[in-house]
Amino acid sequence: RRMRSASREPVEALVAAPERVCGGALRIRPVQTGLHAVADLDGAGAEQVFREAAVRGIEVMPLSAYFMGRCQTNALVLGFAAVPPEALTRGMERLAAAIDAARCR
Repeated sequence: RRMRSASREPVEALVAAPERVCGGALRIRPVQTGLHAVADLDGAGAEQVFREAAVRGIEVMPLSAYFMGRCQTNALVLGFAAVPPEALTRGMERLAAAIDAARCR
Protein backbone atom coordinates (compact mmCIF):
# COMPACT_ATOMS: atom_id res chain seq x y z
CA ARG A 1 0.00 0.00 0.00
CA ARG A 2 2.82 2.36 0.82
CA MET A 3 4.45 1.87 -2.61
CA ARG A 4 1.11 2.34 -4.36
CA SER A 5 0.57 5.56 -2.43
CA ALA A 6 4.10 6.82 -3.20
CA SER A 7 3.78 6.07 -6.90
CA ARG A 8 0.29 7.57 -7.28
CA GLU A 9 1.49 11.14 -7.97
CA PRO A 10 3.94 10.23 -10.78
CA VAL A 11 1.38 7.89 -12.35
CA GLU A 12 -1.31 10.58 -12.27
CA ALA A 13 1.11 13.10 -13.81
CA LEU A 14 2.13 10.61 -16.49
CA VAL A 15 -1.47 9.83 -17.42
CA ALA A 16 -2.55 13.48 -17.48
CA ALA A 17 0.37 14.86 -19.50
CA PRO A 18 -0.41 13.31 -22.93
CA GLU A 19 -3.96 14.63 -22.80
CA ARG A 20 -2.60 18.17 -22.45
CA VAL A 21 0.36 18.11 -24.84
CA CYS A 22 0.10 15.25 -27.33
CA GLY A 23 -3.23 15.99 -28.96
CA GLY A 24 -4.46 12.39 -28.92
CA ALA A 25 -1.30 10.98 -30.54
CA LEU A 26 -0.34 9.12 -27.36
CA ARG A 27 -2.63 7.14 -25.05
CA ILE A 28 -1.30 5.70 -21.80
CA ARG A 29 -2.69 2.28 -20.96
CA PRO A 30 -3.94 1.82 -17.38
CA VAL A 31 -1.09 1.48 -14.89
CA GLN A 32 -1.88 -0.85 -11.99
CA THR A 33 1.60 -1.50 -10.62
CA GLY A 34 5.22 -1.20 -11.61
CA LEU A 35 7.57 1.49 -12.79
CA HIS A 36 6.76 1.54 -16.51
CA ALA A 37 3.74 2.33 -18.63
CA VAL A 38 2.78 1.34 -22.16
CA ALA A 39 1.60 4.13 -24.44
CA ASP A 40 -0.15 3.46 -27.74
CA LEU A 41 0.79 5.73 -30.64
CA ASP A 42 -1.49 7.09 -33.32
CA GLY A 43 -0.16 8.58 -36.53
CA ALA A 44 3.55 7.87 -36.01
CA GLY A 45 5.65 4.71 -35.90
CA ALA A 46 7.14 3.66 -32.57
CA GLU A 47 10.60 3.04 -34.06
CA GLN A 48 10.76 6.51 -35.59
CA VAL A 49 9.43 8.16 -32.42
CA PHE A 50 12.08 6.24 -30.47
CA ARG A 51 14.81 7.76 -32.66
CA GLU A 52 13.34 11.27 -32.57
CA ALA A 53 12.91 11.08 -28.79
CA ALA A 54 16.56 10.04 -28.33
CA VAL A 55 17.66 13.15 -30.24
CA ARG A 56 15.64 15.20 -27.73
CA GLY A 57 17.09 13.43 -24.68
CA ILE A 58 13.98 11.38 -23.91
CA GLU A 59 14.37 7.68 -23.12
CA VAL A 60 11.55 5.53 -24.45
CA MET A 61 11.57 2.08 -26.02
CA PRO A 62 9.35 0.67 -28.73
CA LEU A 63 7.21 -2.11 -27.30
CA SER A 64 8.48 -4.28 -30.16
CA ALA A 65 11.94 -4.34 -28.49
CA TYR A 66 10.43 -6.64 -25.85
CA PHE A 67 9.14 -9.23 -28.35
CA MET A 68 11.06 -12.16 -29.83
CA GLY A 69 8.78 -12.34 -32.85
CA ARG A 70 6.92 -9.64 -34.68
CA CYS A 71 5.02 -7.14 -32.53
CA GLN A 72 1.74 -5.94 -34.02
CA THR A 73 1.31 -3.12 -31.50
CA ASN A 74 2.50 0.40 -32.28
CA ALA A 75 3.43 1.45 -28.75
CA LEU A 76 6.19 2.78 -26.52
CA VAL A 77 7.34 1.72 -23.07
CA LEU A 78 7.77 4.72 -20.76
CA GLY A 79 9.66 4.55 -17.47
CA PHE A 80 8.51 7.00 -14.84
CA ALA A 81 9.98 5.86 -11.53
CA ALA A 82 13.02 8.17 -11.53
CA VAL A 83 11.21 11.21 -12.95
CA PRO A 84 9.69 13.81 -10.62
CA PRO A 85 6.03 14.58 -11.46
CA GLU A 86 6.83 18.17 -12.46
CA ALA A 87 9.42 16.91 -14.95
CA LEU A 88 6.96 14.49 -16.56
CA THR A 89 5.06 17.32 -18.25
CA ARG A 90 8.27 18.84 -19.65
CA GLY A 91 9.37 15.42 -20.85
CA MET A 92 5.98 14.79 -22.41
CA GLU A 93 6.27 18.09 -24.29
CA ARG A 94 9.58 16.91 -25.76
CA LEU A 95 8.05 13.54 -26.57
CA ALA A 96 5.17 15.33 -28.34
CA ALA A 97 7.76 17.16 -30.45
CA ALA A 98 9.37 13.81 -31.27
CA ILE A 99 5.98 12.41 -32.33
CA ASP A 100 5.39 15.44 -34.57
CA ALA A 101 8.84 15.06 -36.13
CA ALA A 102 8.23 11.33 -36.72
CA ARG A 103 4.94 12.11 -38.46
CA CYS A 104 6.74 14.41 -40.90
CA ARG A 105 9.14 11.68 -42.06
